[in-house]
Amino acid sequence: MAPEQRWNFWPALPIAPYERRLTKRYEVVAGELWNFEQKQGILYIHVPIRMTVYRMTTQRGLFVYAPVAPTAECLRLLRELEEKYGEVRHIVLPTVAVEHKYFVGPFSQNFRSAQVWVCPGQFSVPLQLPLQLLGFPGNVKTLTADSLPQEWQDEGLDFRILGPVGKDLSNGPFAEVAFYIRRLRTMLVTDLVVSVPDEAPEIVAEEPRALAFHARDDALAPLETTPEALLRGWRRMALFALFFQSSAIDPEPVSKALGDAWKSEAKDLGWAGLLPWRFRSDWKKSFDALRGGGLFVAPILSELILNRYLTSDVWPFVEDTVRSWPDIERIIPAHFDAPVAATAKDWRDAFCRAFGEPDQSPFSQISGLFRAPGPKPLEADLQYLRNISKSLVKAGVTDPPERIR
Repeated sequence: MAPEQRWNFWPALPIAPYERRLTKRYEVVAGELWNFEQKQGILYIHVPIRMTVYRMTTQRGLFVYAPVAPTAECLRLLRELEEKYGEVRHIVLPTVAVEHKYFVGPFSQNFRSAQVWVCPGQFSVPLQLPLQLLGFPGNVKTLTADSLPQEWQDEGLDFRILGPVGKDLSNGPFAEVAFYIRRLRTMLVTDLVVSVPDEAPEIVAEEPRALAFHARDDALAPLETTPEALLRGWRRMALFALFFQSSAIDPEPVSKALGDAWKSEAKDLGWAGLLPWRFRSDWKKSFDALRGGGLFVAPILSELILNRYLTSDVWPFVEDTVRSWPDIERIIPAHFDAPVAATAKDWRDAFCRAFGEPDQSPFSQISGLFRAPGPKPLEADLQYLRNISKSLVKAGVTDPPERIR
């Protein structure tokens, strides 16, 4: 591991790839917009995590959306932009999700003159602590519907807030802030929507161990590292990241899983050869349902959170963004593929495929006839999440989902 890729604070959230955080920088719009990508996940389920940097024009400086781990490599790549375009002026934490939040304190300490903005609904467990005790600087401001700075208005930067929503808003709500760069007709989102590429992103493929792990049909399958096998590994990894457990696999009984691990020829991949599932022969149907380069609502959010608050929050947010930003040309999510060529209609259609038309829409009765084609998870792949949803509702942890026509 190169020293400049080391992330020393990984024990605060011990998820993969732990202390090694390679950073890739991509120019989205020449001299205007850049994506910084790292890898993040649990065990051998890895996906990109993305920071977007925008060059401001009305005043010299940079606008940073959804910071990633500020390794020496990441900071070097960002300092190169600062030398050309001015220092970091604004840092935005657009979510309450811990996998994004825990980077912001250490990141902002490297840019002392920058203003830090956070999504409303921030929380910590088991104690509700002020952000300053979590490593944030003292000048943090919370984004609200009426807090658009004049500097952003002059720049053509706009935002809309979804949430906070949840049964307990003090200990675990969901919230996200979507931004729009009018000059570039570009929308920035964090977790709400994703687009899954056919092939493994560069940041995931650079270390193929995890891809080879998922390329096997079961624990006794031979180890393969051919391009075809690694492609298969990525597609299966994506299914785990999106659904936890999809219809593409059959879990193995514990006794068989342990016995097969003992006989496995792939122990060098880690986990002592354990692979406690078997991929079905028709597993690829689950991935094919997500293909096409379009957007869809992240299933974990659609099935466990958003479907509780469609009328009160989700649809008002979606319709507001469509009315306010009708000329969208690209959307940059913080995970999986980006940038995604997409219009305001494509954005709205992703929510229609997940939830149907809102009840007040004139198309609600016939939405199935006119719904735009695009990625949509198989019903069988959503069943595991829906079973979790039922358990959470029964336990009183979450509100019940709304009924969708």
